[in-house]
Amino acid sequence: MSVTPHHTQNIGQTPPRHCPLPGLPLRARDQRLRRAGDQTIKEQLLWIERFETFEELRAAVRAFGRLYNAEWLLEHHGYRTPIEAREWLLAGAREVEAA
Repeated sequence: MSVTPHHTQNIGQTPPRHCPLPGLPLRARDQRLRRAGDQTIKEQLLWIERFETFEELRAAVRAFGRLYNAEWLLEHHGYRTPIEAREWLLAGAREVEAA
């Protein structure tokens, strides 16, 4: 029996939400959120600071990501931070599994 990776079975289809794969189309909402995230990074970091090396840029983007996830309150998360929203969603999933 040959084993086929699941990504080759789904060519041209939207991948499962838990498993985004490069080269396959993202859902429209995911694309919208990614573009909004790109714009936020540009406005809050890239247009303000100057970086001498790619490593400085990479470190700054990672630091911004940590700050964003821990401290930014987002309307589409019910005015929670992304970390709080994830914990809230996971807690709800655990309640559903327990029921």
